[in-house]
Amino acid sequence: MRRGERGLRSLLITSGAVLAGVLLLFMADLTLLEMLGYVPYAIVGILTGGRMGQIYLDALNQNKWILSNQLFCLLGGFLWLAATIRYTRLSGDACPVCGRRAGSEGWQSPDRAARWGRIALYVAIGVPILYAFTRFAWALGIPLGMSEAALRSGQERGIWVGGLFLAAFGLVGAGLMLGLVQRWGEVFPRWMIGLAGRRVPVAMAVVPASLVSVLLIVGGIAIWSGLGQMVARVAAAGTERAGSVGGMIAFGVGPTLLFPVWGVALAVATLGYYYRRRGPCKVCSRGASG
Repeated sequence: MRRGERGLRSLLITSGAVLAGVLLLFMADLTLLEMLGYVPYAIVGILTGGRMGQIYLDALNQNKWILSNQLFCLLGGFLWLAATIRYTRLSGDACPVCGRRAGSEGWQSPDRAARWGRIALYVAIGVPILYAFTRFAWALGIPLGMSEAALRSGQERGIWVGGLFLAAFGLVGAGLMLGLVQRWGEVFPRWMIGLAGRRVPVAMAVVPASLVSVLLIVGGIAIWSGLGQMVARVAAAGTERAGSVGGMIAFGVGPTLLFPVWGVALAVATLGYYYRRRGPCKVCSRGASG
């Protein structure tokens, strides 16, 4: 490849990657993650006639155009990313389907991907556990970082119940993430009637995990961008109402600041799962078998 062709290739790849990154990470905000996180709480509210069910439906209706726009941006981002990867493969002497080149797979080999993917997964699981610890404590009446009066005020308004549902949903997600490194993430377990023993489609794990990882990174960016306002609100509440301002920031805001870490770690773990499960390519016949 001549110098001019290499330069044009680099420009096209960089442009595609930047555009995909902008659409995926900077055209959405915390709204999508919040609406997804409150789904279990809303379902319970709708089934039981609780107030939260109607609040969720009203919020969904009020933000429908915002949510639709953000979803279209995410879809466009994934499409641009796929197109950029495809062009990179076609112009780089790699298989257009699997992306492999002649020679050793290196860090993309199934064995090595299993190792670094497992490490990334453990990092990803740690964040929702830390988040759930604080929210479960408040729901159980333990005033982490706040006064008894502030805790009772939150109980009267039902704030800690919503946090409990979010924490529980996060723990369920952490449990599902284990499928990226466990046997049941490759083969359906015996209790799944009709599917037991069959191999889990790779896309069934990769697609939702990729979407959630992007939403977590986007939500984390939004939280970091509004950190100054959050700290100001906590400080304005004063120590008399909120207990220690530092405690509220540490236990209330602190775990959410790790959402970008959660998202990036989940994305890396998902990539490791893909490399471990993809098997030999049907087009170029490269790749380890089994």
